[in-house]
Amino acid sequence: MITGSRFDRISSLLKVHSFIFNAVISINDCFGYPLLFIMISCLLHLVVTPFFLITGPQRKPLFVLLQVCWILVHLGRLLIIVEPTHRCIQEHEKTNPLIVHLLSIVEEQEMRRKLEVFATQGQLCVIHFSLCGIVTIRRSLLASIASAVTTYLVIMIQLNE
Repeated sequence: MITGSRFDRISSLLKVHSFIFNAVISINDCFGYPLLFIMISCLLHLVVTPFFLITGPQRKPLFVLLQVCWILVHLGRLLIIVEPTHRCIQEHEKTNPLIVHLLSIVEEQEMRRKLEVFATQGQLCVIHFSLCGIVTIRRSLLASIASAVTTYLVIMIQLNE
């Protein structure tokens, strides 16, 4: 016999999971272009600021400190966007294995059916944060940006000489 509270909890989890999926879709739709602009801005600033630091004629401590502070600010802007989205995706990826584990220990048919629906929903409703569908926001994006910044810096320094 299924107790009402356990069945209600599974139903509530299904609803919450659906709300989270819909919220991520809304975030992607509403903030795709602003986030794309912010990320491109960070990329450009992370190329230009070190370039001025390396090739700038002034080697005064205040100039160096200011440029390093700007680099840290732009890195912070990137981390403020990337880290929460990455952690949200990580938590979402933990959900399905837990549901499968619950399926292996639950014996009641109605509860199993509800958990199977939940597992199916978890497989079909995969969340991802993206910049207008162009780039998925994960920690790997930081490595891509770092490699792009390094490449552009090397090219710009070579062209400057």
